[in-house]
Amino acid sequence: MDSNKSITANFRAIETSPPVIAELKAACNSDISATITWLTDKPATSQVEYGNTKDYGLTAISNGELTTNHKVRMTGLVPNTTYYFSVKSADKCGTEANETKMLTTLREIKSGERVGERAIDFTLPYYNDDSPESPNKAGNNETLSTYIGKKKILLNFWSTFCGACIGEFPYIRGIYENENLANRNSANSDFVVFTICIDTKIDEAPGRIKTLEGKFSDESGPFTFPILFDTVGQTKKDYHIWTIPETVFIDTDGIIREIKIGRFKNIEEIEAILESLN
Repeated sequence: MDSNKSITANFRAIETSPPVIAELKAACNSDISATITWLTDKPATSQVEYGNTKDYGLTAISNGELTTNHKVRMTGLVPNTTYYFSVKSADKCGTEANETKMLTTLREIKSGERVGERAIDFTLPYYNDDSPESPNKAGNNETLSTYIGKKKILLNFWSTFCGACIGEFPYIRGIYENENLANRNSANSDFVVFTICIDTKIDEAPGRIKTLEGKFSDESGPFTFPILFDTVGQTKKDYHIWTIPETVFIDTDGIIREIKIGRFKNIEEIEAILESLN
């Protein structure tokens, strides 16, 4: 380098003080999960290590953003069990703070059809639709418990003899297409949508669905959303379906959180309920 030239540089000292953790709280969403929240005095990462011993063994991390309001969900828990957990927050310089606590999960939640109970499992066949845009294919079945612990669930009960049911199909299809169609067979989707036709004359139902789809194409559009058949009426009985349409909203832990009786007025109504679920 030319000895007659010089360089001036300004440096900022690395902040060495760790984030201060405050208002650490644990809330059990159900018997198999819990949500941990806390605050920090400066933006930092969010991480929780947990387990039923002080060695932990499990880790839950948020989206990686630096924030002062932290929220992390612990999953895969066992009912009525004590867990140790440690929250960790690191600032942009990597300086880390942690705090430990304990919690005890709820007793096992029984299965049932009411709000606060675990949704009753079922396996039902799909309606057969030749449309390439439709998710309904003959020979395929769907089992509710496949999605427990993974996704929120919208479960809509309807009949081909119910005008109000047909009237809300555009909203059901809209919700399905906005979230699930683009992410079909993908872990990126946040929830799944299933509609269950409870017609008693199950042999006649496929023909009636096809007729209704053509008759109300202008008002309701194509029935390109998941349609399952309650072939023996067991699901209708399990969920005590007497008034239709009825929609059951199930959170990620499989707990029924809200039941909507009657048709939806718009798609925003459905979105708001789904957003409220854990």
